[in-house]
Order: sequence, then structure tokens, then C-alpha cells
Amino acid sequence: INYEIVMKIDFVVLWVDGDDQSWIDCYNNYRKMQYPLSPNIDKFRFRDMKTFNYLFRSFEKYTPWVNKIHVVTCGHYPEWLNALHPKINLVKHSDFIPHDYLPTFNSTSIEMFLDRIPELSEKFVYFNDDMIINKPLPIDFFFQNNKPCDFFSIAPNIEKDLSSYPYGAMIHSVTTLINSKFSPRVFCKNHFNKYFNCKYGIKINLKNLNGLTWWGFVGFGLTHSAQPYLKSTFKSVWEFFYDDLKVSAKSKFREPSNLSQYLFRYYQLVNGEFSVVSPKKRFAFYNISKGNLTDVVDCLSKEDISIICLNDSEKLDDFDFIISHIKGILNIRFPTKSSYEL
Repeated sequence: INYEIVMKIDFVVLWVDGDDQSWIDCYNNYRKMQYPLSPNIDKFRFRDMKTFNYLFRSFEKYTPWVNKIHVVTCGHYPEWLNALHPKINLVKHSDFIPHDYLPTFNSTSIEMFLDRIPELSEKFVYFNDDMIINKPLPIDFFFQNNKPCDFFSIAPNIEKDLSSYPYGAMIHSVTTLINSKFSPRVFCKNHFNKYFNCKYGIKINLKNLNGLTWWGFVGFGLTHSAQPYLKSTFKSVWEFFYDDLKVSAKSKFREPSNLSQYLFRYYQLVNGEFSVVSPKKRFAFYNISKGNLTDVVDCLSKEDISIICLNDSEKLDDFDFIISHIKGILNIRFPTKSSYEL
């Protein structure tokens, strides 16, 4: 296959060095200006699991066809990263985010401007730094017929875990914005074979059927995985929701009222701008804890699930013990340095 002719696909990944004292001081300074009574930085949120290099090893092993990998930071980079690699593009926030929004410590704000990254291809996949590609992925895994691969699943946005706030609130804000312009019945009428599809399975199709009883979308099935996008989608969404995005992007810190990258994904879905795939075994998401460590290690031990997200949280006790186990299995799976590493 001549990959360049078939399609050119870039990867984008955001990273922050939570141990960079100058960054911590800047964060705390702006935090106190905005919230005088707020405590200093939550180190649990920004601590380094030391697994980022394994993502690059998985890139090289399982997606050799990637065109460019854009590593986005405020200006600091992992000391192990081979910045001279021809596929690596080091990108600072100031390279693509308008000056009025900087500095920012809010990942949702950064996500809104991804399409402005210099030299970014029309087709790109957005990764978090805590993800791993777990098996060989064909070049059409993320895009087919020039559209992002995805699935449509109605799922109510119901949150009972207060520790995950404001994430659930942001999803609600995004869904409300989508409902202001789109409806499930119109989507079903225009894209019946994407609203219902045998690739979804019986459970998702039944949920989608029930979704038609409501005037609006009650919510969408979340992936929390690598997400394929078109640059043109971002431009369309900014045209549709300019005022809302502008206000949200001004937030230097994550707020319940913020919008997130899911606005762009949902927009692709409700416009039928996606190629239908089955969600089965495409992704797995873990809030790592002692309780699920065995499941995490088991999942990482075999090439079954395509992409795995290993999410850290303040709930994670015995951080060093658990991360050492995860790094142990990652080192078995990816024992050799990639060319992306020094």
C-alpha cells in the first residue's frame, strides 16, 4: 500500500510536565489571581506516570503509517523525546493559540484550537498522554471514505460521582449546545443507517430507538479514547458556536461551564460526518486503582483491545506501587526504545 496516496494522517498529543517548577509557579500565580482563596496546584492531576514514552513505542510498533506526531506543550518537552525525528513536530501553545487566551492551564481550551497547529493534516487523531495503542492498527482504523470512524450511541449524561465534577457538567453543556441546533429525529431521517446499524449491536440500537422518544439528544456514548477529527470540522463548529467557544476558551482553568473537544465529536456525529464502525474492542478506559489493577494488567498483556486509556486520579492510592506494576507490563510489551526516543 502506498500510504501517502491512500491518506495522510497526523497524531496530536498534549503533554505537561507537572514537575516543572517554573510551570507550577506560573500556574499558582494565575490561580491565586483568579481564585484568591484557592489552594495551590493539585499535584495529583498533573503528576507524571512515566508511561508517556510507551505511547510513542506503541506508535512506532503498531501505527508505522502515521505522517506526523505533533507534541503540544507550553514549551517544555520530555527529556527522552527525540526532537530531531522527522515525524516529530514540537508545538508550543503560542504557536497556534491566539495571544488573548494565553497562558492557559485548561486542556479544554487548548483542544478548541487544535486545527490551527502549523502543518497539521486535514485528517488527524487526538490522543491523551495516558493512552497506549495495544495492537496493530490498519491505516483505515481511524478514517474510512475520508470520514472519521465512529459510532452513534444514545447514552444519558447521568453523573453520581462528585469527584469527577466538573467533567460531567461540561458534557452537559456540550449536549445542550448540540440540542440548540440539532435533533435526533432529523438526524435519524437524514442518516437512518448511521442512527441504526447492525455494527452497533442490539443494546446500542435499542438505546437509540428509545432516544427518539425525546425531543433532543439526552447524551452520547463516551469513548475517552483516541479521537479522529477533520480540521474542517473545527472550522465549521467555530462558525456555528463562535460566541460560546470564545467564552469557554477564555477560562485559564477547567470550569463546569466549559465546553470540551466532545463538541467537535458530537457535531461530526449529528451531521452524519462519520464512517460507521463497531465500538466492540476498539477501546478500554480505566480509572486506575488497586481494585482494577489485575484487569488493567490483563488487558495490557494481550493484543485484544485496540486502544487503552490508563487514567490517573486522586482516588489512586499507592501510586508508586501500582505504576511500577503497569510499567512492568508495558516494558514487557514494548521493551525496545523507539526511534522517537533519545
